This record gives sequence, C-alpha cells and structure tokens, in this order.
Amino acid sequence: MKKLLLFVLIISLSLFFLSAQSTETSESLKFIESSVKAGNATIDFSFNDLTGVLRLTYTLETFTFDLDEADRLIREAVATFVKENGYFKYRVYPEEDDIRYFAKTRTTRYKKFYILYDKARLEGSY
Repeated sequence: MKKLLLFVLIISLSLFFLSAQSTETSESLKFIESSVKAGNATIDFSFNDLTGVLRLTYTLETFTFDLDEADRLIREAVATFVKENGYFKYRVYPEEDDIRYFAKTRTTRYKKFYILYDKARLEGSY
C-alpha cells in the first residue's frame, strides 16, 4: 500500500509540474480512447503515452460474468495493445480492480489499471 501511495504521489507531482508548462505539453497528457470487441464484451482502452498509464474497462451486457474469462480476454487485448504501441513490458495493479453489477441494465463493468513501460528498448535507444 505504501508503494502505491508513493507511486500516486510521484505521478501527481509529475502531472502538477507538467501542467504548469506550455499547452503543447498539456496536449501530451491527454488520454487516447479506443475499444475492441472481445467475445460478447467490449474492452475500452484509455491510454496516455507520456505516463504509460492504461485504464481498461471491460463491459459485458446481458451475459453471465465470468471473472476468469474476463481476465483472459483482457490479457490478450492488453498483449496486442502493448505490441501495437511499441512497449516491451507492462504491469497490472490488481488492487485497483473494480467490478460493478448493474441489475437494471443487466450489465457488468470490470475496470483494471496497467502501466506500460520500457518502450525505449524496442526503439533501440540504448
């Protein structure tokens, strides 16, 4: 928990100092949104290349939610996303997982949080 709080503090301070810079820099802090269909579900990606933050939302409507199946589909989608965006490694933060059930719409929403890193290795910067 202390590592997570330290990580959040570092990211917050970084974002604070970066927001004080020009609007060109603030444009790089925006999240790029995309989505893919995975079986009967939709996986929405929200990604920032500058920080490597990847937020995923797995949404399943009118079907029975299976956590193992959802995790498998998410892992496959993340692996594809990582390769397409030129990253070498990624880390999931399972303590940030959030599952919500909406009975009225018969929808399940499962959120996960990743950090992508080590892009320079693939670009040959070393």
